[in-house]
Amino acid sequence: MSKFSKAIVEDGQGGPFKSFNSDYHLVREDTKVIIVGTITSPQGRGANKDFYYMSPYNPMYRIIDAFFKDTSFVKNKKIGDVPAIIEELKEKKIAFLDVVESCSNPKNSSLDDDLEDIKLDYEAFKGIDENIVMLANSKNAYNALLKIAEKNHLKNKIEYVYGFRFYKQEDWNNAFKKYL
Repeated sequence: MSKFSKAIVEDGQGGPFKSFNSDYHLVREDTKVIIVGTITSPQGRGANKDFYYMSPYNPMYRIIDAFFKDTSFVKNKKIGDVPAIIEELKEKKIAFLDVVESCSNPKNSSLDDDLEDIKLDYEAFKGIDENIVMLANSKNAYNALLKIAEKNHLKNKIEYVYGFRFYKQEDWNNAFKKYL
């Protein structure tokens, strides 16, 4: 069992490293899909990067652009235009949420297994309309989301999209085709 998986079972006290959920709760009445991750890594933070998936190594915006073909997520990511990204997400009926509310990250690492004192974000997922589909972008996010769904009595469809870490555009295309 991975260190992150153990933390999901134990549900720690949290720490100084915080999710963007409370700053950017993007779920709206017309949202169709929530892309769910664990927590944005230190590489995705900093000047003009304080938003989900802003690391230069993270492919999420490229994946969304490739599916829609009429969006500018990658361009807006490069210039750090978070308001433009938020507007495009709203137009496409997509939201982002993380399963981790807060934690410690003593190694300043992008690896989930290096996180400590993980506190899951039950509050961010409360009251989400059951017609919104949640697509987890990692096995860790998926397992934590199942725990959150159980505690919050969510009836939403929850899927793990395998292709995020391995850059498989087809996996995301198939998920988006089903739900968007």
